This record gives sequence, C-alpha cells and structure tokens, in this order.
Amino acid sequence: MFGKEFIKRYKTLSAVVVILALGLILYAVKLRTIADIAFTCMGIYVVVPMAKEMLASIKEKEYGLDLLALTAIVASLLMGEFLAAI
Repeated sequence: MFGKEFIKRYKTLSAVVVILALGLILYAVKLRTIADIAFTCMGIYVVVPMAKEMLASIKEKEYGLDLLALTAIVASLLMGEFLAAI
C-alpha cells in the first residue's frame, strides 16, 4: 500500500509524514530546536508551491479554502508554532 508508487504520487504527503515522525522522535529525546527546524523547513516546502498556485488562482478571480490554509500555515510559522504548521 505504501510502496514506491504511493510515495511518487503523494510526494508532499509522504514528506510531511516522515518529518512529523522524525520531529516527534526529536521532541521525545529533548532535541526540540532541531525538530522545530525540521518542521519549519517542511512548512516552507509546503507553502511555496501552495502560494504559487494561490497567486495564479487569485489572478483568475477564483478564491477557495486554500487561501485560508495558506494563511494558517504562514501564521503558524511566524508565531513559532512549528508543529501546527505541518
């Protein structure tokens, strides 16, 4: 079920799951700063393509819930809530 085909098709989801697991392990062994850096990098990895798509849809005068999701991710990163960002 979670073979190479799944990972190729759902790259972002696969990356989020891996970083989430890694981050939680890092939190458990008291390496919170490294976990926060990993969560921040993952948040940026998700936000950049989402922002590009959002700008294209805004130019076409189409608005959706992605705008709310993008705003929530960026706000979480700016407020230091790194786990919430992913």
